[in-house]
Order: sequence, then structure tokens, then C-alpha cells
Amino acid sequence: MDIKSLVVVAIRNSLIEDMKSTIYAAKKLGLSKQILDDSTIKIITYDAIKYFSENELNEISINFSSLEETSDDPYLHLKESYPIAWEAMKNLSQCTNYMQYPTLEYAQPKSIVTINPNEKSRTMTEVQSGIDPRIDNLLQQILNSVISGRQPFFYCDCFKMISRNPDKLFKVIDIVLSSSAPVVTTNYYISNGYVAKRSKLLRPAHDEDEILVKLKDTSGLRKSHLEILKIMKTSMDS
Repeated sequence: MDIKSLVVVAIRNSLIEDMKSTIYAAKKLGLSKQILDDSTIKIITYDAIKYFSENELNEISINFSSLEETSDDPYLHLKESYPIAWEAMKNLSQCTNYMQYPTLEYAQPKSIVTINPNEKSRTMTEVQSGIDPRIDNLLQQILNSVISGRQPFFYCDCFKMISRNPDKLFKVIDIVLSSSAPVVTTNYYISNGYVAKRSKLLRPAHDEDEILVKLKDTSGLRKSHLEILKIMKTSMDS
């Protein structure tokens, strides 16, 4: 098992996120404000990697199929709830460059717009905790543009910038793929029936400047992936 992946999924994508992201998220934990900063998160992440690296995980791993199903498991229902996204991500995890697989039938999603008129401007960037399950106004607008066909793809630099919440991430991917559009990140191209990955993965960006730098790197990309990243680069340069 990849130790860094384990730490991201089990440690970084946890309530630790709510302790550092926003006051709103911190208050849900009974705190008055955030109690962690980026430097502390780095220490926690490093220590977790070091701890798990010193254990033979394959020898002590649990047979999860023998565990009693629980509603607290954030991954248990993903395959059933978001079958299009699940199949795409499963194939993506197995491909080295690109992979074609039988498309899944789906019902065209309807508009999910439920804009709250009391919230701030729909065009502003909305800061949320990475594990917040809510789809905010801005994300709703983007998804509705994809559903209607006005936006032919959904782009985000990396999965964590969509969400660290597995249910929300799979929900977004499922909506986009069910709208006959691909989800595109700097490293991955995901559609219903076809997935591709950059031959040499780039580190996730932390800000817009890093995103622009990465969009200029066209190495190791399949044609369909490359075309969308070029569109995004042109859009962000203008």
C-alpha cells in the first residue's frame, strides 16, 4: 500500500481539515476558531507518514468484508450511489496511460440548482472546508452549465480542489459523466467509457499561479486531455 495515499485518505481527509479551514467548520467542532495552520498540518502529515511507514500494513490489515456494515463508513455506499463515477475511478486506478471500457447507461441528470439568495455573490470564490459535503452556489452554477451543455467539460486542477469529501467528490464526477461530459484535471481525463492519465504525474497546485505553470506543461498527455488543458490555459491567460 502507498503510505502517502493512506495518510491523505485516512488522516489528511479527516476532521483535521475542519480544524484549519474555516471558522464555520471549526465551530461545528465546538471550537471558537481554527486551531491548526499549514505548518502544523505539514508536521501532522509527516509524522503520520513516518508512523505508518514503520508498520507492515499488509500483515496487519483487516479483512474489511468481514466487518459489519456501518453508516459511518464514508466509502461503503459510493459504488451503489454513484455507479458511473465508481466505474470510471476504478478503471482510472488500473490504467497506466489510457483505458477504454464499456460505457454505463445513465439517466440525464436534471438541474440541481438550489441557489440560496441569502448567500454571497454567485461569482465569488467560496471558501469551504475541504470535507464540507455541501455543494456551494458557485459549484452549482458550474454543474448546471455542464448539465445543460453550455460547458462541455468540468475542469479542476486536482481532486482535492473539488473536495476531500469522498461522497461529494463522487457525486460531482457522477453528475458530470452522466451529462456526457468529461472531468478533467491536470493529471487525469475521466469520461464514461474512457479514462487517461498523464504519463508522469504533476504535484497538485496550491494556488492559481501554480495552476497556470502546470497548464503550460503538456508532456505525457493524450490528445483529448491536451486539448482541454490548452483551452483552460487560453482562458486563464486572457
